[in-house]
Amino acid sequence: MFGNLLSKLKGGAESLVNSALSSNDTDVMEAMVAAGVLAAYADGDLSDDETKVVVGILGASKQLEVFGDEPIKLFDKYCDTMEVSKRTGKFTLMKEIADLKGDKDNSIRVLLMAIEVSDADNDIDADEMKVLRAIAKELSLELNDYI
Repeated sequence: MFGNLLSKLKGGAESLVNSALSSNDTDVMEAMVAAGVLAAYADGDLSDDETKVVVGILGASKQLEVFGDEPIKLFDKYCDTMEVSKRTGKFTLMKEIADLKGDKDNSIRVLLMAIEVSDADNDIDADEMKVLRAIAKELSLELNDYI
């Protein structure tokens, strides 16, 4: 599943997907999880299949290994935030993403996380594209450079 996506990545982004973060990169981890949750909730709800995909990506991510089970706990927390209020949840998660604005490499990591979740079924639909565009815009990135 991920090999196909990696083969599509442009601009040398593949090396970012495969390189680990340090334990000091908490903001990056939080933004990556936020991006994954936003992508999963693109249609307004989180399905069991989407949960499996996001949790699978978080658990298998070499980038996030250093954080142990923290990304999964954060995923649950962010999902709870989205369930309480979609608007407040989106605002809160976009703020986590905005923390990386100006840090190009880590901004790319975050956008790639959202793309991975959106493309998990090999089809990025219109709702997912809207979320991906919003994340890319927030990070001052051009989405088409990474899809």
